[in-house]
Amino acid sequence: MKKRWMFFLAFGILALCRPAFADSSPANRQTTFNNVTDYLATVGRSEQDKKEIAKERHDIRREARLKSEARQKRVAVRKRMKAQEESIMRKVRTQNN
Repeated sequence: MKKRWMFFLAFGILALCRPAFADSSPANRQTTFNNVTDYLATVGRSEQDKKEIAKERHDIRREARLKSEARQKRVAVRKRMKAQEESIMRKVRTQNN
């Protein structure tokens, strides 16, 4: 019985974190979890405040995703460069021996 509940809990968490709609850019994705937290952050506010808060939160999430994407790309480039450097050094060593 516990395994079943754990499965449903994990499934529920994954369902909340999936993108709510398809977008051309992963940086602009909006998940159900984001929608729920935006709703909770704007409960009891005027429509104007709700729109401003939702836009601000969306922009913050977008900026964080873009920074993360850029960092991942930099790390990938460094790894590729290091692999190429090691490959070149191996060739040099084999030619010298």
